Amino acid sequence: MAQLTGKYPKEVVVIGMEPQSLEISLELSPAVKDNLQKLVQEVIKQLESWDTGVITC
Repeated sequence: MAQLTGKYPKEVVVIGMEPQSLEISLELSPAVKDNLQKLVQEVIKQLESWDTGVITC
């Protein structure tokens, strides 16, 4: 999209979590469950640093 419009973001941030296992499952692994809230908080922290007006529930 950026190439098509010629407009590139000033900053790109990637926030993720390394999976404990790559097995196919409908459930989150215990490690992911234990760290999911931390990941969400990091996303919120980044959005707030961009002054996006984050609304949390």
